Amino acid sequence: MLSSDTLAQLFTLESLLSLHGAATASVLVPNVLVYLVGQRFVPYAKWVSFAIAVALAFLAAGLAPDAGDVRWVVAVFNAFLIFAAAVGVNESLSRVAERRWQVAVAPKQRVPVSWY
Repeated sequence: MLSSDTLAQLFTLESLLSLHGAATASVLVPNVLVYLVGQRFVPYAKWVSFAIAVALAFLAAGLAPDAGDVRWVVAVFNAFLIFAAAVGVNESLSRVAERRWQVAVAPKQRVPVSWY
């Protein structure tokens, strides 16, 4: 059984600002918006993902204690790393979903949807 401390660690700013948490947020938010808004949101999904990646990377840099000015340069690279992780995960999942659900689900209804 999971302890309450273990479960509480899932809902922290530290977990969101980790590479895994930030990449997950960068994938999850645009895909949910595509699902809610529809196909007309697809052209904007990659930009929303990139904006989330940049925001989380710079938030992490701003909260870093005693990191100096180099943290802002590192934040730029971290933003691209987060976005690359998000795009890689999303594109892999959309291709798997397309192969599995080609007959069962119409292409306009599949989630996650490719942003490219």
